[in-house]
Amino acid sequence: MKKLIGVIDTGFDTDVINTLDISHSKVYLGGDLIDGDDNPLVEDNAIDHHGSHILKIIDSSSGSQSLWLGRSVGSGRWEESLVEFVEFAKESDYKNSVINLSFDLVQVDEHGTVTTRQWLTQKERAAIEYALQENVLMIVSSGNQNSSEISALGRASQEYANILTVGAADGKYRAPYSSYGEGLTLLANGESELSVSGSSAAAARVTNAVSHIWSVNPNLNYQQVLTILKTGAADLGDDGWDLETGFGLLDIEKSASLASSYVEEDLHASSALLEQLSEGFQERNILLESENTVLPMERPTGPVIDAIKDAFNTVLKGISKLGGFVNDADIFPFDTLG
Repeated sequence: MKKLIGVIDTGFDTDVINTLDISHSKVYLGGDLIDGDDNPLVEDNAIDHHGSHILKIIDSSSGSQSLWLGRSVGSGRWEESLVEFVEFAKESDYKNSVINLSFDLVQVDEHGTVTTRQWLTQKERAAIEYALQENVLMIVSSGNQNSSEISALGRASQEYANILTVGAADGKYRAPYSSYGEGLTLLANGESELSVSGSSAAAARVTNAVSHIWSVNPNLNYQQVLTILKTGAADLGDDGWDLETGFGLLDIEKSASLASSYVEEDLHASSALLEQLSEGFQERNILLESENTVLPMERPTGPVIDAIKDAFNTVLKGISKLGGFVNDADIFPFDTLG
């Protein structure tokens, strides 16, 4: 059964495609909502390495796959890329599809103050529901703010069954910078030899694991893959699910072993076990809109948006193209790379 791996990020170096262990014929290019064209590849530029490094982590998985790339993180329109990916997967008849979202959601007020966003826009909610309807699995990073306030996208795992939220681990503990709390599903190694570390790298490793599980057993649906990842995780902290570590630390070998011998009876047994382990991981309604006038935006825990204060007023006037990236911590601060 065919599988499709999608990545929505800040852009991808043109040369990175040549380093991937995948045929060029299996790489599909989505839109670029930053520059407003149909090519998410960019010339070699350190600012855009975030997406390229995430792609390299995901690409290390085994088994044949197809890859879809979209560039929209920093445009304020990531949900449009998600819809584009879902439509491509549906029209191309991919039964197994997963999208990597190594970013969290933020909001920018009229003064340029950036805070983690705790609400979903109507368009974001519609896009997520469309992905759920078409059985697309979404792997989301928890963020690197060392906060118990995961953004609305990460917390949406409590409401949408197709979302898995990943925090970063340092050894067998939650990395001190990794955000945690309601909505956290798993931890994965957040360290990387590349310049990207943190929950972004951790999410990419879980996407890698999903690809590997489908290589072992392509007949699994995304719900079964999620059950395998949760039951296969090494429990950390309090027994079962907890705010700091979710269901535990990703264990690819154990998860692959579960996948190789998975039968329908195992699903019922694992689901019953998860109900016991999931105490405290309750469904909650994610706020739909903010009461204040703010600019909804994405944070890739690395690059930042150029002249974001001006972009706030521009977007409110209906112009959604926001321009390039700059590294300006005063305008758009980040605690850690990720």
